[in-house]
Amino acid sequence: MTETKLSVKDRLDYESIQNQLAHQRTDMSTSRTEMAQERTEMAQERTEMAQERTEMAQYRTELAIERTALSNSQTFLAYFRSAIAAFAAGIGMFEFVSQPFIMKIGIAFMAVAPVVLIVGIAHFFIVRKKINKWQNSEQHGKEPSNQ
Repeated sequence: MTETKLSVKDRLDYESIQNQLAHQRTDMSTSRTEMAQERTEMAQERTEMAQERTEMAQYRTELAIERTALSNSQTFLAYFRSAIAAFAAGIGMFEFVSQPFIMKIGIAFMAVAPVVLIVGIAHFFIVRKKINKWQNSEQHGKEPSNQ
């Protein structure tokens, strides 16, 4: 075997190149580590943002349930007003008009008024039951059944 002898200058150049390569490998390894840390931080930020969006969605759902409850109350009051108006119109037609046909219409209005009120009360309680079911399911974190 023949050994080639390198000059001192060649050896120094070789060692210098080896040192430069070692530094580049170290720098690349450091860069990879930093990039991995940045990806981890970004993933944590995305997770936090997703949790915030979930909380906001839950809050919007709670507000929607409250709006529905208020709407239900307003609807009941509309039924109640309609029943009172129908009864008052019936009394007016029956008492103050002397024509028999108009008196019969007045009696019909007075008969329809309690029916409107009963329908309004029934509607109010049916919707309130559904709202309560939604509120209970939201508090327990599950979807209500469609019964």
